[in-house]
Amino acid sequence: MIDFVDIEAPFSYEISSESYEPFYWKDLCFTPKFKKGFLNGFESEFKGLKVILYEDKIRITNSLHKFCKGNNYSDFTFSELTDSINIITKYLETEASQFVIRKLEYGFNITTHKPAKEYLNLFAEYHNREFEKMKHKHIFYGRKCVMSEYALKVYDKFQQVKIMNNVLIPENTLRVEFCYNQKRKLPKTIRTLSDLADNNKIRDLYKDLKDSFSKVTFSEEVDFSSMSDEDRMLFYASLHPDFIKVEEKLNKSNTKIIKSKIRQLKEKYLSNKFKKNFVNLLDNKYIELYCL
Repeated sequence: MIDFVDIEAPFSYEISSESYEPFYWKDLCFTPKFKKGFLNGFESEFKGLKVILYEDKIRITNSLHKFCKGNNYSDFTFSELTDSINIITKYLETEASQFVIRKLEYGFNITTHKPAKEYLNLFAEYHNREFEKMKHKHIFYGRKCVMSEYALKVYDKFQQVKIMNNVLIPENTLRVEFCYNQKRKLPKTIRTLSDLADNNKIRDLYKDLKDSFSKVTFSEEVDFSSMSDEDRMLFYASLHPDFIKVEEKLNKSNTKIIKSKIRQLKEKYLSNKFKKNFVNLLDNKYIELYCL
């Protein structure tokens, strides 16, 4: 499901910024927005979306899911997504193909067998980088792994919604997200808002999400019963994000051997039971929302 977006398109509406007075456009009230004391566009809101007008472009940010449903804990189908895109582009009289995607969050709310909070500590590391805790006012509700251009997030949607919206939803609602923080990380098929209305193209977003979470190491998947002390210490050392970096500096000649050994350990001792079930839940949700 598409959630947060950051999109922009060329804009030719003439703005008089001399007085910094609010003005109306498309029945929306725009007020001046400042950055470091200087005018930085005019801002308004359209059904929860932030709309910013600059001299030469229009920018829209926030959740398409909330724009359509008023929340982002319910399901958001492909037909609802395309309807939302049509409403926005018609209202602003700008073609969807003109809106370039800068950032994007894509994910699902999946139903787990147990309360979602019980699964959070299973997400250990991704590409030798640990999952960090996600907190709101010191309350732990999820985990994330932040890379340079994207991030993986998994969190207890029940806890998040309870904290931030004071709304109760089923406790076994687990939120899984792939966050594109740089547009160059987006699939080549996804460049503009119109691409999100193409079911064949949007499949590539799901592929990124599924492939990435399939590479996550889950902490309780490891079978230690037949693992030697040396292998067990190497396995746990490999979970530290700086382990390989340190080895490359201090033991460069053996780094390739160490990496190969770590891969062999993971292939031999990871049971993959939880991972298979988790990926299966993702597949089922994708089919339910985009293929039926």
